Amino acid sequence: MDVRSGQGSWLEPHREAGLVLAAQRGETPAYFELLRAYQQPFWRVCLTLTRDRHDAEQMLHDAARRAQRSLRQIPAGQPFFPWLVRLARALAIAQARRREGEPAFLASVKRPNGESWDTGAAGAYHMAYEQRVLFAFGDLSVDEQLMLALRLFERLPYGDIASALELPMSATMHRIAAARERLEQAARPGGKAA
Repeated sequence: MDVRSGQGSWLEPHREAGLVLAAQRGETPAYFELLRAYQQPFWRVCLTLTRDRHDAEQMLHDAARRAQRSLRQIPAGQPFFPWLVRLARALAIAQARRREGEPAFLASVKRPNGESWDTGAAGAYHMAYEQRVLFAFGDLSVDEQLMLALRLFERLPYGDIASALELPMSATMHRIAAARERLEQAARPGGKAA
């Protein structure tokens, strides 16, 4: 799997393999270099899965600790980022199970630049739109949320996403398309997720 095809900031495969081997031997600087290389994309994945800064920070730290404890379990030649994503997936599933049945909480929606929407009709429309999409996104499974994050934010090819989640390519493409459709339907005024 070549997760490097979606972004330009990935480590070169031979460099990454060397760092993984060094980290498996207990060389802490190599492990931290791996984490630094994927910190930003992994942060975006955690934030997408939790939609809460504090929870995302906790997930990132928990996954990093788990990764360090289980580095020897990375199969030879396995890229680091997809393996790290699978750790976040396990944490997100555990969190979803713990919170099952709890009422959904949605923080106030901010514009991309961090400002609140204006209080006029246009601002209310945009805020309602954003809330519909966020609620619909929250109703997706952890895998669907993760697939959309990897496809839309990290721009990974379908094959890389399928490999990262250990799913068949056709199932991955189908689930991403279905999740997108549910979000698009929910975004329409009066729309509800299917």
